[in-house]
Amino acid sequence: MRRWRITTRILLLAAIGTLVSGVLLATAVAGFGTQRTAGTETTSAMRLSTVVMEVKFRIADISGWQTGYAFDFDRGVPGALDDTVGQRKEFLIAAEALRAAFATATAADLTAEERTLLEQAVAAFDRFMAIDDKMIAAYRTGTPAAKAVADELASGDSITEFSAAADATSGLAAHVTDRGLAVAAAAAAKADDSRRLMWLTGIAGLILAVGTALVVIRGIAQPLRALDARLADIADGDGDLTARLDERGRDELATIAAAFNRFAAGLAEAMRSVDDRAKVVAASSGQLTGVSGALQVSAADSATRAAAVTSATGEISRSVQTAAAGTEQMGASIAEISASAHEAARVAATASALAADVTASVDKLDSSSRQIGEMAQVISGIARQTNLLALNASIEAARAGQQGKGFAVVAGEVKDLAAETARATEDISSRIVAIQSDTSGAVAAITQISGVVTRINDLQTSIASAIEQQTATTAEMSRTITGVAVSSDDATREVAAVAAAARTTTDGVAGIGAAAGDLTRVSADLQDLVGRFRY
Repeated sequence: MRRWRITTRILLLAAIGTLVSGVLLATAVAGFGTQRTAGTETTSAMRLSTVVMEVKFRIADISGWQTGYAFDFDRGVPGALDDTVGQRKEFLIAAEALRAAFATATAADLTAEERTLLEQAVAAFDRFMAIDDKMIAAYRTGTPAAKAVADELASGDSITEFSAAADATSGLAAHVTDRGLAVAAAAAAKADDSRRLMWLTGIAGLILAVGTALVVIRGIAQPLRALDARLADIADGDGDLTARLDERGRDELATIAAAFNRFAAGLAEAMRSVDDRAKVVAASSGQLTGVSGALQVSAADSATRAAAVTSATGEISRSVQTAAAGTEQMGASIAEISASAHEAARVAATASALAADVTASVDKLDSSSRQIGEMAQVISGIARQTNLLALNASIEAARAGQQGKGFAVVAGEVKDLAAETARATEDISSRIVAIQSDTSGAVAAITQISGVVTRINDLQTSIASAIEQQTATTAEMSRTITGVAVSSDDATREVAAVAAAARTTTDGVAGIGAAAGDLTRVSADLQDLVGRFRY
């Protein structure tokens, strides 16, 4: 079973359970079919028995009715031989009912022997009815001789045929009854067989399923118990890492066993390595204890010397810091003066640039005004030409007479427009001349302002250059003194750090000694812990 995976085994168990259930279901269905068939046969036998018993009852009934109407005739009962009244009527009704019962029995499923008995009963009944026809005819004749013949038939041949029909019917009823009982017994036997088969099948299937389940459970439980024992041994027992699980098989438990064996082997190797390292730590901790004692003495001496140096460097640092503070104040004053000079130079440069921009703008304005003057002269010339053309047009219109009147009006309007244009052009020209005069004055004034601003800018630049040289010198002095102060502070801090380090070293050496003792104890504990395992 270990060659099969657990899922395969579980599926096999489920398949066996399904197979057992299927067999039980098939057995039950077959048993139910057998019982249904037996029940059908029993029902048919009961129906047939009912029909045969009805035939038997009708046979007995018809004989009584025949004897009754014959006795009524002997007693002189009126209408005793009438087919529609009295016992004669009941006799005929019973005869029809018997024929119907015979027909029903004939259509039933009979054996050869039963059908022979039924045919004998039908033949005897037919003969009985034929004798009855002779009897009723003789009785209806009314003569004493005929009546004697009828009485002879009633007491002789009629009884003989009735007895034959009754005997055949009784035999048929007994045979059908026996067959019905046999069918019922067979049905009961089949039911018992089906029940026994179901029990046997169920018990066999249960045994098979339980056996398979036990085998599957055993194949799973044994490796799990072995794994549990090994894990409990490692966790709570003596820690035997040399024990291994059975890896045979191809199921999941074999895979788990192989993984556990690898884990145990790795853990054993780790325990051996820890044991070796613990021994090395134990050996090194002893050496570390001796070294820490020597370091502790040396560190105490270094701490004493560092404390003396720290006091001296502190005095030097304070003196240098005082000089650095004065130099920094002087540098700050010079920096403020330099900043002011640079700001004045920047403002002068800005003013000079603005003056140059304004001069350029005014120059452009002067150029534009000259261009406008030129355009005004052009427009004035055009106005004079237009006025001359309008005069010529007026002359030509006067020559044209009546037809040139409209053209003369237009020429007059053009002449007036040319005159107005000439006046406007002259006005523009005079204004442009005034603007050009004002622009020339503004250009001269701005040129003078620009010269003054340029001179101021040059002076400010010279002052700023001198201040920058002084600032650079002061800054260099300040950086030098500051560097000395910083170096003095650094030296003081370094000496203090050396002293602190010496003290720390002293404390650390003491801690090293304690740590060495702890390492000795830890190595002993590790050796005790590893000693619990066998590897």
